[in-house]
Amino acid sequence: MPMAGCRPTLRFGAKVAVCVLAWAVAAVTSLTGVALAADGAACDPPETRLELWRESLIGPLETECWTPLTLAEFFSDGWDRPYDSIDHTNPRQTWINSADGAFYRLAVISGTWAQGTSDVVDTANGSFYLFTPLNRRFEIGWFLPFTLIAPDPRAAATAATRGTGDLTVAPRFLLMEDKEYSVTANCYIRCPTGTAETGNGVASLSPDVEFWMNPTGRWVLRGGAGVTVPTNLTAASTPLLEANPWTGFNLTPGPFSSFDARLAGWPLPDA
Repeated sequence: MPMAGCRPTLRFGAKVAVCVLAWAVAAVTSLTGVALAADGAACDPPETRLELWRESLIGPLETECWTPLTLAEFFSDGWDRPYDSIDHTNPRQTWINSADGAFYRLAVISGTWAQGTSDVVDTANGSFYLFTPLNRRFEIGWFLPFTLIAPDPRAAATAATRGTGDLTVAPRFLLMEDKEYSVTANCYIRCPTGTAETGNGVASLSPDVEFWMNPTGRWVLRGGAGVTVPTNLTAASTPLLEANPWTGFNLTPGPFSSFDARLAGWPLPDA
């Protein structure tokens, strides 16, 4: 259990996460309201903001209305149009433990299990990922490890403890998109909702920039760069103070094969 002295910092970390998310939604609401007043789109935009969100979340995908998005028109193009998928041959779906770099309307349930040894218990987790686009430029990602089995730090390594992980909410902005590439700016807000005994109860902010590209044939290259900044101090979050910016890439020559690699380095200087 977290020590009593850490609780104010935990609340502070949660408040930071909520404030950052509220700011992102408010900014998107403002930009969308301005964009809805514009005319002349190839496909008529929805008449109201609620209709825009509904079409983005559950409406039919109209690939014929898709157009490229550019960084130069980030503030003026895409905010008034519902999410649309590209009519392409290479799927743009999330990939486990890899940078995304693209927008999705997608729900994923994943699970992992690792066999232990005579000295260490088995470990396992089940996670739920949800991507909820609100227009062409903005979506919110939700990441929740809903069940965890890990060694119990209060007992011998052969004892296990069960719990839940921390909820992570990620405002995501689509900076640019074409049929062969896309680039996103993201901020992963980790909220201390999980069980401390499983190494959770951590509050942190993880801004990054990610990319997805199709350089040739059926090959997909994805990666990104970012940093994690803890906003509370617990036994689980203290190691994050030595967080490294990360880079990585993922090569997918076919629909069911992948080569993934990550490189960590450049430790943050001491405060």
